[in-house]
Amino acid sequence: MNKILLIIRREFLTRVRKTSFIVLTLLMPFLFVGIIATPVLLSRIGNDETARQIAIIDPTGRYAAAFKPDARFALTVDSVLRPNYKAADSPYEAVVEIRGDLSRHPDALSISGAKEVQPDLIDYVENNLDEAVRQEKLQHYNIPQLNVIVSDMQRNVKAHTNKWDANGRDTTSSTTLARVIGLATTMLIYLFVMSYGMMVLQGVL
Repeated sequence: MNKILLIIRREFLTRVRKTSFIVLTLLMPFLFVGIIATPVLLSRIGNDETARQIAIIDPTGRYAAAFKPDARFALTVDSVLRPNYKAADSPYEAVVEIRGDLSRHPDALSISGAKEVQPDLIDYVENNLDEAVRQEKLQHYNIPQLNVIVSDMQRNVKAHTNKWDANGRDTTSSTTLARVIGLATTMLIYLFVMSYGMMVLQGVL
Protein backbone atom coordinates (compact mmCIF):
# COMPACT_ATOMS: atom_id res chain seq x y z
CA MET A 1 0.00 0.00 0.00
CA ASN A 2 2.86 2.37 0.86
CA LYS A 3 4.38 1.81 -2.58
CA ILE A 4 1.09 2.64 -4.26
CA LEU A 5 0.78 5.85 -2.23
CA LEU A 6 4.33 6.78 -3.14
CA ILE A 7 3.58 6.26 -6.83
CA ILE A 8 0.39 8.36 -6.60
CA ARG A 9 2.25 11.15 -4.75
CA ARG A 10 5.09 11.10 -7.25
CA GLU A 11 2.72 11.21 -10.22
CA PHE A 12 0.81 14.11 -8.72
CA LEU A 13 3.94 16.14 -8.05
CA THR A 14 5.68 15.40 -11.34
CA ARG A 15 2.75 15.27 -13.79
CA VAL A 16 -0.68 16.34 -12.56
CA ARG A 17 0.44 19.76 -11.32
CA LYS A 18 1.92 20.65 -14.69
CA THR A 19 -0.09 22.72 -17.18
CA SER A 20 1.05 20.43 -19.99
CA PHE A 21 -0.63 17.47 -18.29
CA ILE A 22 -3.98 19.27 -18.11
CA VAL A 23 -3.72 20.35 -21.75
CA LEU A 24 -2.79 16.85 -22.92
CA THR A 25 -5.54 15.29 -20.81
CA LEU A 26 -8.14 17.46 -22.51
CA LEU A 27 -6.74 17.27 -26.03
CA MET A 28 -5.54 13.66 -26.23
CA PRO A 29 -9.00 12.07 -26.81
CA PHE A 30 -9.73 14.53 -29.60
CA LEU A 31 -6.32 13.85 -31.15
CA PHE A 32 -7.07 10.12 -31.19
CA VAL A 33 -10.43 10.74 -32.84
CA GLY A 34 -8.82 13.07 -35.37
CA ILE A 35 -6.14 10.52 -36.25
CA ILE A 36 -8.81 7.88 -36.87
CA ALA A 37 -11.27 10.14 -38.72
CA THR A 38 -8.83 12.02 -40.98
CA PRO A 39 -8.04 9.13 -43.39
CA VAL A 40 -11.75 8.33 -43.70
CA LEU A 41 -12.64 11.94 -44.49
CA LEU A 42 -9.78 12.28 -46.97
CA SER A 43 -10.84 9.12 -48.79
CA ARG A 44 -14.40 10.39 -49.06
CA ILE A 45 -13.27 13.77 -50.34
CA GLY A 46 -11.09 12.05 -52.92
CA ASN A 47 -13.95 9.86 -54.09
CA ASP A 48 -16.34 12.81 -54.35
CA GLU A 49 -14.10 14.80 -56.70
CA THR A 50 -14.34 12.44 -59.68
CA ALA A 51 -17.10 10.00 -60.56
CA ARG A 52 -15.85 6.44 -60.75
CA GLN A 53 -16.17 4.75 -64.15
CA ILE A 54 -18.40 1.66 -64.07
CA ALA A 55 -19.30 -0.50 -67.10
CA ILE A 56 -22.74 -2.14 -67.13
CA ILE A 57 -22.90 -5.16 -69.46
CA ASP A 58 -26.55 -6.04 -70.01
CA PRO A 59 -27.21 -8.28 -73.04
CA THR A 60 -30.84 -8.65 -71.95
CA GLY A 61 -31.50 -4.92 -72.30
CA ARG A 62 -33.85 -5.12 -69.31
CA TYR A 63 -31.83 -3.91 -66.35
CA ALA A 64 -29.52 -1.09 -67.43
CA ALA A 65 -32.32 1.46 -67.06
CA ALA A 66 -32.87 0.34 -63.46
CA PHE A 67 -29.69 2.07 -62.26
CA LYS A 68 -30.60 5.44 -60.78
CA PRO A 69 -28.23 8.40 -61.30
CA ASP A 70 -25.58 8.65 -58.60
CA ALA A 71 -22.87 11.30 -58.38
CA ARG A 72 -20.34 8.69 -57.25
CA PHE A 73 -20.55 6.63 -60.44
CA ALA A 74 -20.34 7.32 -64.18
CA LEU A 75 -22.06 4.42 -65.94
CA THR A 76 -21.27 3.08 -69.41
CA VAL A 77 -23.94 0.69 -70.69
CA ASP A 78 -23.13 -1.96 -73.27
CA SER A 79 -24.60 -5.26 -74.43
CA VAL A 80 -21.23 -6.94 -75.03
CA LEU A 81 -18.20 -7.34 -72.78
CA ARG A 82 -15.46 -5.73 -74.84
CA PRO A 83 -11.73 -6.38 -74.18
CA ASN A 84 -10.99 -2.75 -73.29
CA TYR A 85 -13.30 -2.92 -70.26
CA LYS A 86 -10.90 -5.26 -68.44
CA ALA A 87 -7.62 -4.14 -70.02
CA ALA A 88 -4.63 -3.30 -67.83
CA ASP A 89 -4.97 0.41 -68.68
CA SER A 90 -8.76 0.42 -68.47
CA PRO A 91 -10.30 3.55 -66.93
CA TYR A 92 -13.10 1.45 -65.47
CA GLU A 93 -13.02 0.68 -61.77
CA ALA A 94 -15.40 -2.25 -62.17
CA VAL A 95 -17.52 -4.16 -64.68
CA VAL A 96 -21.05 -5.25 -63.78
CA GLU A 97 -22.11 -8.27 -65.85
CA ILE A 98 -25.77 -9.30 -66.09
CA ARG A 99 -25.94 -12.67 -67.82
CA GLY A 100 -29.63 -13.50 -67.79
CA ASP A 101 -33.07 -13.13 -66.23
CA LEU A 102 -32.36 -12.10 -62.64
CA SER A 103 -35.92 -12.81 -61.52
CA ARG A 104 -35.37 -16.50 -62.30
CA HIS A 105 -31.60 -16.69 -61.94
CA PRO A 106 -30.53 -14.23 -59.22
CA ASP A 107 -26.95 -15.50 -59.38
CA ALA A 108 -26.58 -14.40 -63.03
CA LEU A 109 -24.82 -11.25 -61.82
CA SER A 110 -21.18 -10.48 -61.12
CA ILE A 111 -19.06 -7.43 -60.37
CA SER A 112 -15.40 -7.56 -61.39
CA GLY A 113 -12.58 -5.11 -60.83
CA ALA A 114 -8.81 -4.83 -61.03
CA LYS A 115 -8.89 -4.19 -57.27
CA GLU A 116 -11.26 -5.30 -54.55
CA VAL A 117 -14.80 -4.15 -55.35
CA GLN A 118 -15.83 -1.40 -52.94
CA PRO A 119 -18.82 -2.03 -50.62
CA ASP A 120 -20.63 1.13 -51.72
CA LEU A 121 -20.62 -0.08 -55.34
CA ILE A 122 -21.93 -3.51 -54.31
CA ASP A 123 -24.77 -1.86 -52.36
CA TYR A 124 -25.57 0.46 -55.27
CA VAL A 125 -25.80 -2.41 -57.77
CA GLU A 126 -27.74 -4.77 -55.51
CA ASN A 127 -30.24 -2.16 -54.32
CA ASN A 128 -31.09 -0.97 -57.84
CA LEU A 129 -31.36 -4.47 -59.30
CA ASP A 130 -33.38 -5.73 -56.32
CA GLU A 131 -36.00 -3.10 -57.06
CA ALA A 132 -36.03 -3.97 -60.79
CA VAL A 133 -36.40 -7.70 -60.08
CA ARG A 134 -39.15 -6.99 -57.58
CA GLN A 135 -41.10 -5.05 -60.21
CA GLU A 136 -40.67 -7.91 -62.71
CA LYS A 137 -41.95 -10.49 -60.25
CA LEU A 138 -44.99 -8.37 -59.43
CA GLN A 139 -45.85 -8.04 -63.12
CA HIS A 140 -45.76 -11.83 -63.57
CA TYR A 141 -48.78 -12.19 -61.27
CA ASN A 142 -50.99 -10.08 -63.57
CA ILE A 143 -52.94 -8.66 -60.63
CA PRO A 144 -54.17 -5.07 -61.15
CA GLN A 145 -52.44 -2.53 -58.88
CA LEU A 146 -50.48 -5.28 -57.10
CA ASN A 147 -47.48 -2.99 -56.90
CA VAL A 148 -49.52 -0.37 -55.04
CA ILE A 149 -50.89 -3.00 -52.65
CA VAL A 150 -47.45 -4.40 -51.83
CA SER A 151 -45.95 -0.93 -51.36
CA ASP A 152 -48.76 -0.02 -48.99
CA MET A 153 -48.19 -3.20 -46.97
CA GLN A 154 -44.48 -2.44 -46.62
CA ARG A 155 -44.98 0.84 -44.82
CA ASN A 156 -43.18 0.80 -41.50
CA VAL A 157 -44.57 2.07 -38.22
CA LYS A 158 -42.32 4.72 -36.67
CA ALA A 159 -42.54 5.55 -32.98
CA HIS A 160 -41.57 9.01 -31.75
CA THR A 161 -39.96 9.11 -28.32
CA ASN A 162 -40.88 11.53 -25.54
CA LYS A 163 -39.84 12.17 -21.96
CA TRP A 164 -42.14 13.37 -19.25
CA ASP A 165 -41.08 15.96 -16.69
CA ALA A 166 -41.88 16.21 -12.99
CA ASN A 167 -45.35 17.51 -13.83
CA GLY A 168 -46.15 14.62 -16.17
CA ARG A 169 -45.93 16.70 -19.34
CA ASP A 170 -44.38 15.12 -22.41
CA THR A 171 -41.37 16.71 -24.06
CA THR A 172 -39.81 15.56 -27.33
CA SER A 173 -36.61 13.54 -27.01
CA SER A 174 -34.25 11.69 -29.33
CA THR A 175 -33.18 8.22 -28.27
CA THR A 176 -30.77 7.98 -31.21
CA LEU A 177 -29.08 11.25 -30.27
CA ALA A 178 -28.78 10.11 -26.66
CA ARG A 179 -27.13 6.88 -27.79
CA VAL A 180 -24.66 8.74 -30.00
CA ILE A 181 -23.74 11.14 -27.20
CA GLY A 182 -23.37 8.26 -24.75
CA LEU A 183 -21.15 6.33 -27.15
CA ALA A 184 -18.98 9.38 -27.86
CA THR A 185 -18.61 10.13 -24.15
CA THR A 186 -17.69 6.52 -23.40
CA MET A 187 -15.06 6.58 -26.14
CA LEU A 188 -13.55 9.82 -24.81
CA ILE A 189 -13.37 8.40 -21.28
CA TYR A 190 -11.76 5.22 -22.57
CA LEU A 191 -9.15 7.17 -24.54
CA PHE A 192 -8.42 9.38 -21.54
CA VAL A 193 -7.92 6.41 -19.20
CA MET A 194 -5.77 4.62 -21.76
CA SER A 195 -3.54 7.64 -22.45
CA TYR A 196 -3.14 8.46 -18.75
CA GLY A 197 -2.41 4.82 -17.93
CA MET A 198 0.36 4.80 -20.52
CA MET A 199 1.85 7.94 -19.00
CA VAL A 200 1.78 6.45 -15.50
CA LEU A 201 3.30 3.20 -16.74
CA GLN A 202 6.14 5.09 -18.41
CA GLY A 203 6.75 7.03 -15.19
CA VAL A 204 6.88 3.87 -13.08
CA LEU A 205 9.18 2.04 -15.48
